[in-house]
Amino acid sequence: MEKKDMKNKSTKLAAVVLSLHSPKEKIWGMLLNINQSGIWVHGIDINSFDDWSRQVAYQKEPNMGLSTMFFPMIRVEKLIKDDDVGVIKSFSSQFCERAGYEVQQIIKIHKLLNIPFVKL
Repeated sequence: MEKKDMKNKSTKLAAVVLSLHSPKEKIWGMLLNINQSGIWVHGIDINSFDDWSRQVAYQKEPNMGLSTMFFPMIRVEKLIKDDDVGVIKSFSSQFCERAGYEVQQIIKIHKLLNIPFVKL
């Protein structure tokens, strides 16, 4: 894949917050694929987001990171695009303010685009 193609595709990745049930959990990450069977996300549990973003900001040795995960549609309660709402900052904006980088700069987008189920 050409660099130009890769750059165009990487801008299509959307940051999302995924609410799940049974068990109840929330995941923040980049939406990779969604279909009738489920949702693929490259992300992290919301409860670990602050620790992860501080680790990146302070350039500590990585001991946590994002994972590529599949959740069957039967567990999905809702899917929300991670956007700023008025004065309330999105997780992506919080990350950018804390770390000084856009999320897409940290995540290895080129590796995600080579996963067979990522259909952009």
